[in-house]
Amino acid sequence: MKNLKSLLFGTFLVLFFLGCSKSDSNTGSGDSGGSTGEGGSMAAMTIVGNNLYRIAGGNTIEVYDISGDSTVTFVRNVNPGTGLETLFPYKNYLFVGTNMGMHILDITNGSNPVYISTYEHVVSCDPVVVQGNYAYVTLRNGTLCNRGATQLEIIDISNVESPYLLKTIPMLQPHGLDIDGKNLIVTEGNNGFKWFDASNPVNPQQILFEKNVAGFDIISRGSEFILIGADGLFQYEYGNNSLTLLSKIPVAKP
Repeated sequence: MKNLKSLLFGTFLVLFFLGCSKSDSNTGSGDSGGSTGEGGSMAAMTIVGNNLYRIAGGNTIEVYDISGDSTVTFVRNVNPGTGLETLFPYKNYLFVGTNMGMHILDITNGSNPVYISTYEHVVSCDPVVVQGNYAYVTLRNGTLCNRGATQLEIIDISNVESPYLLKTIPMLQPHGLDIDGKNLIVTEGNNGFKWFDASNPVNPQQILFEKNVAGFDIISRGSEFILIGADGLFQYEYGNNSLTLLSKIPVAKP
């Protein structure tokens, strides 16, 4: 029998990719404290160690114990606020993107997340990724966020009890994003995606704006990344200011 965590995570990725092929819309890059795998920044479910976290109803995070090979045990509900949208684990923390800001939860005790703080912004759709002492948040207008801004925000989280805004970068219609080392990629929906050099994490510099492929989310690792787009999954290799398409898996539209 397959390990339950692998099965759950694999099922989640399939559902996530299929969902992204039909709309504009776990774990992330960096040190995610024992995460089971890789997922996009717009994911509403993630696995860390023996625990699965899932957003339910927009105002609850469900916690499940998946330590057994064939059982899933509901542990508790956590209610950090309303308008919950995305989950991103990093080290001992769970960063929760909402339409009003970003919550930070301590998951040192994985089965019992503890609320720490909130960074607030204008009403806007809001995925988040984290690396080092910085969180990167995209804000955009959308069906459910029609009062939102369209920008990339860089937030100082060196003190998780008091996160604050460092820099705002105007964008067109930002969706998902990911950062791995010095490479930061931000998808711009039907406008394409942007690749930034984040050697200076507070002042990323745009390297390339690819306008020919609609991008809604991104999963990066090392010198390669997978783009979730309107027409399928695209695998790219990048480095030395150059971008190479390695493969494409088309997804049929209903």
